[in-house]
This record gives sequence, structure tokens and C-alpha cells, in this order.
Amino acid sequence: GNMTLDGGVQQGNTTDHGWPNSSVTGSGWDGTHGAIIVFQSGVGKYAVTEQIWTNMLFIHWRGEMVKSLDGSTNGNLSIFNCTFADGNATAINIYSSLNISNCVFANLFQIAEYYQQYSTNTSYFQNNLITNLSRNGFGINGGKGNNPPFVIQNNTFYFNSMGYNGILTSPADNVLIISNQFLCTNYVNAIVLGSIGYQGTFCNSNIVIAYNNFVEPSAIVEIAGGLSSTDPNCVVSVQVYGNTLTRTHDSTLALCAYGWSTNIHFFHNDFSNVTN
Repeated sequence: GNMTLDGGVQQGNTTDHGWPNSSVTGSGWDGTHGAIIVFQSGVGKYAVTEQIWTNMLFIHWRGEMVKSLDGSTNGNLSIFNCTFADGNATAINIYSSLNISNCVFANLFQIAEYYQQYSTNTSYFQNNLITNLSRNGFGINGGKGNNPPFVIQNNTFYFNSMGYNGILTSPADNVLIISNQFLCTNYVNAIVLGSIGYQGTFCNSNIVIAYNNFVEPSAIVEIAGGLSSTDPNCVVSVQVYGNTLTRTHDSTLALCAYGWSTNIHFFHNDFSNVTN
């Protein structure tokens, strides 16, 4: 605990998020500039099976701050009371089963990308504060139909990047989004199911969106991709219940659907002032 991992640049999060970064100026998303890398050292050999990080500060990085380099299970990672700030990429892109609690994510390109396929236990993202993101929020992919649950609960999300999205699946399964605050401005869609990505073998499925409060999203739930029932980005079996909406403008949608979906259930929500 009480460790700072500083990338050493004055400004981590810049206006240039292009990947790869420029070989001339160095600007952009720099895949060589990260704080911690986790990888399997050989067949059946894992770097660390159990990790707990507490009271750490990750700041001023041009690449992903914490990332996996291989395609294998890397145990369990708990991150408590840490801060991820001033980053030009995602804070987290790692394959471990996660428990991220009571952390701050501020002034980043994106919170995280999580590839579900290699996790072995339920993952949690809970009681965190998220603010001042440059693009989308939290992307979950790697759906194969029987992944352990990923639980996103009791977080406060401030989403204000014009036209971007909060939580995205592309595709993901067994995702529970429960009791969060989504504070949106600039026409942000709070939750997008089946977004562009196609990093998985199964459709977006078994997703629960419950007891959240949404403030001024462009859409509470958007169903984005999936051209047919065999398209990995189709959306199947979603329950949306017990949620509330607060808004001051007149363009909020409860559901905005472009792609193929079935068994989408909305019930017991207080969306009385939604547009449609």
C-alpha cells in the first residue's frame, strides 16, 4: 500500500488517443508505456494467482496502466482504495478475476476493457467513483455463454463525453449492473448492449440492469449490434427493473434498439418522464 506508480510525463491524458502512438512525436496511445504487466510465464505457469493492491496511485501514463499480455487465466486480483488518474488509454485491461472496490478513476481515456473468457470467479466493480473520461466508460467482451458473473454495483459514474457511452458489452454475458448512479451529460448513452467489438463467441445474454438511478442519459439502454440470432453481437435475455430516471431535457429514451434482440423485459421502473 501507499505506493505511487508515476509514468513520468507531465500530461498523461492528451487529445491524441491514436494507436499506435507516433514513432516521430511519441504522441498517442503508447503500448510500451504502462505501470504493471501480468502474463503467464509458461504452459500452466501463472505469474501470480492471488494479488491484493491497496492505497496505490497510478498517474501520468500514455498506455494502459494495468494489462495482461497473454490469453490465459491469471488468477484473482483485488484492487482496494486505489486511484487511477491522468491516463491516455484504459486504466485496466487484465484477464484476472477482479474485485475493484472504493477506487477513483479520473481524467482517463476509458476506465477498463475486460475480456471475460479467461476469468474463473465472479468479478466485482463496486463502490468506485468515476469522473472526467475522454471516451467510453467500461467495456466488457469475451462472451462465451457461461462466463462467471461480472457485478457492477454501487458506483457513481459521471459520463460527459459527447456522444460516447457508459457501460458497453461486445459481447458479454452474466453481467449484473445494480444500484449505480449514472450522471450523464452531452448525449451519453448510459448502457449499450452489443456495441461494436465482436470479441466473443456468444451473444450478449443474461444481463440484469436493476435499481440504478439515471440522470439525463440520451438513452438508458441501447441495443446496438447484431444482424440476426446467430450474430455474436445480438442481445438475448435482459431484465431492466427497479430503476429510476431524473432528467431536465426532453430527449431521453428508455430503450433505443438498432440490432437483433429477444426477451428484453422492462418492469417496475420509474421512467414516468421518459420521452418513450
